[in-house]
Amino acid sequence: MVESLQELEQIISGVIAYLPETGEIYLLNKERVWADDVIDRLIEVHLFTGDDGVRQLSGRMISEIARQMDVPLQTLTGGDTPSSERQNFMPIFYLPVITYDTARAVFRVVRKSPPMPVGFAISDNNNGDKQTAEEYAAEILSAAMKERIHEGGADRFRLVAEGLQVDPGQYDTDPDSVVESLNGRISDLLEWGFTGFRLDIAPLVDPQDHASEEGASRAASVWAHLVRALAESTDPEVARSVGMQLPPDLSGNPAALGALTKALKKGVDNLEIPEVEAGSPITCPETLQIGIPASEAPGSGNQVSLLRVREFIDPARESLPGIGFSLTFGDHLREADYPELREAGVIEIHFRKEVMLNLITHSEFPENIRDAIRESGHRGNGSSARSARNLAEPDLWEDVLAEFRQDIWRMDSQRKRRIYTALEKSIHPIFNPFFV
Repeated sequence: MVESLQELEQIISGVIAYLPETGEIYLLNKERVWADDVIDRLIEVHLFTGDDGVRQLSGRMISEIARQMDVPLQTLTGGDTPSSERQNFMPIFYLPVITYDTARAVFRVVRKSPPMPVGFAISDNNNGDKQTAEEYAAEILSAAMKERIHEGGADRFRLVAEGLQVDPGQYDTDPDSVVESLNGRISDLLEWGFTGFRLDIAPLVDPQDHASEEGASRAASVWAHLVRALAESTDPEVARSVGMQLPPDLSGNPAALGALTKALKKGVDNLEIPEVEAGSPITCPETLQIGIPASEAPGSGNQVSLLRVREFIDPARESLPGIGFSLTFGDHLREADYPELREAGVIEIHFRKEVMLNLITHSEFPENIRDAIRESGHRGNGSSARSARNLAEPDLWEDVLAEFRQDIWRMDSQRKRRIYTALEKSIHPIFNPFFV
């Protein structure tokens, strides 16, 4: 493994120029990026080197070369993302830990599909010890370059950082320092191309109050204050990109959701942030992300959650016409559900586990790793069932995947090709309903 600057320079020799005196990075020979497998080698160094300096520099090289290649990464303004008459929302995928090859499979589907925007999300709060947001961005950018996504006329893709949190005690005693810290973290993520941010309000509300009117009102008030403060201290475009991530149990209480809407109305009226084009992926406020438990997702045949979501979305849209909604589903949706989601004004659908489930349950995926994932699920929920798809939730997958990350990376190339070719085929049905 590469552990020194000299070894890293050997990988990029004649392809990428690095000037240590100024820190500048230049792409010298575009075609040799693919011919010499520079992308594969750079991302491997970034993920597995033990030298922090080499890791940071290899990550900077990936980010800078992606920029110089005009990799179609969405910007904050959203103005260079063509609107599509086929759909008014985009799919957002969670591809934790073993991101690079999985994202490559998604991008291969993107290249073969009519142009449409897609997104990739990571939890900035839960993932840090297994995969940082910066590592996630490097893997997504590397996958986009490897699949030459910039040559295929694809819409711009998007990076979303979820789970941004602030300390409840600190917020109550020194809210200005909370805003400063949040602003700093968002600035770091912007450098890596993230343009969507989800502030997790749950820690600021007592768990007993998550589904109460009082708790929902406080959540909306805190979010509005933080966004207003961000708008005053940084670019208003950044403030517009900060959405609210709601506790899943809130979606089951119409009274609490009604209180949330009222508090949001008051908070948004006080934000004084310029409106943006209706239907843009960047709206004001950008999103309310409502998590729907997998057991109640429409794909499982239970319509209760979708009806509850409409009970909230419909009156919220009436009082907040500029608002956008992002729904998270733990499992796949039925194609019949999409028209209703369009009608409801949903701008994003987050697929929490579908792609990764198809990967992990493939017959040639290493059985010892799949068993370890399944066992982590048993420890997490006490289940003893052993059906192929009875696996842990993604937060528990990440623990096991991180442990076996190098083993998966170095899997036999033929076996890996078969797994990811099958994965690519399984992704097509997820995309199809978006083109209606």
